[in-house]
Amino acid sequence: MRTVLAVGCLLLSLAATALAIECYSCDGIKESDGPCAGDGQIGEQVSCADKCGLLLEERLTEAGGSVVSSDFRWRRGCATDGQEMTDNSEAEGAELTGELGCQNVGQYSYDNIVVRHTLCLCNSTLCNTHKNDMSGVAGSGPGGLGVAMAVAFYLVQWII
Repeated sequence: MRTVLAVGCLLLSLAATALAIECYSCDGIKESDGPCAGDGQIGEQVSCADKCGLLLEERLTEAGGSVVSSDFRWRRGCATDGQEMTDNSEAEGAELTGELGCQNVGQYSYDNIVVRHTLCLCNSTLCNTHKNDMSGVAGSGPGGLGVAMAVAFYLVQWII
């Protein structure tokens, strides 16, 4: 009986590992091995345990109260509370809660340029594509399924 339980726990741990989410990973804010743009060139797929993150840096050049040019830089990857995305950037990483969706994590200006940083977190496979796709997004992460499977397995063993 204990052997069956041990094997079941092992299988459940392997299933939880297999249920990790996939995220895009690239760094266009600092140097990157590959392209990291807003659309099309969004990085390589990596396996992540918790959430996917996206940090968007917007540089807006203003003249006469209007934006005359813009530059966008992206960082994508695995995340927990978002600190991984804001590290080694000009974004302010204070008060990161790990909540899903997007939040402003800093803004400053110099000369006629405004620099804004937006952090977005999501928890479904390949969800960190674009800021517009991540606002208020929530998916079912792998954790809940693993717990439900463990409870079901335990109950079946208890009944038998």
